[in-house]
Amino acid sequence: MRMAVVLMASALVAGCSQDMKGAAVPAPPPLTAITPGTSRPAPSPTAPTSASPRPPAPGAPIAEVMRWVNAGKAVPAEKFGSVSRDGTTTDIQGAAFSTDTVSCISSARYNDGALACLVKLTNPPPKPPDAFIMWKGNWVDFDGTSVNIGSLHGDPGPFVDGNGRGLSSGETLAFGDFACRADGDAVICVNHAHQTATRMRPAGVDGFGCLAPVQAPPDIGIRLSC
Repeated sequence: MRMAVVLMASALVAGCSQDMKGAAVPAPPPLTAITPGTSRPAPSPTAPTSASPRPPAPGAPIAEVMRWVNAGKAVPAEKFGSVSRDGTTTDIQGAAFSTDTVSCISSARYNDGALACLVKLTNPPPKPPDAFIMWKGNWVDFDGTSVNIGSLHGDPGPFVDGNGRGLSSGETLAFGDFACRADGDAVICVNHAHQTATRMRPAGVDGFGCLAPVQAPPDIGIRLSC
């Protein structure tokens, strides 16, 4: 038994000595040639699950507008039930909000809850020649079936007690039949009951759904109607 172990050890030493003295060893497998100008495809990045929604373009279908407004970050309506002026807060029967360019109020005490907004329009409609009381070219009324831009007002109406709290860009406030989303310098409000919407911004006011320009009465600057 001892002799067998010695023989096996001698054989291992002999084999190692042959390799180190230049005995042939198996060649490694050949490398795969790569044709110039080609490369192995890199792992494709993970595709986003969905594209970021874009604000609707003028004339977009009302369904698209409503989806975009409803996709905003919802804010609690109960936090927008008051207005403030000079540090004094007044509760209203409705909702009020404001941005840097738009201030809106929907109150049961004014025009049956229609949306009244003051917009910092760059070019508001001029005062009609037959208007005898104070002209508010930046006053916008939206009741779902029509949008009036510019009208006569002898008093501040629902804005007498101030403006609502701020609505940040990307946030959506829903109240009654309305839902409004802030987007940069614009606000888009939809009326679910009538399937209409309006966008208000310094550049102007436009409508969606069945709202289209019509002949305005003498006391209104511009009217969009169904």
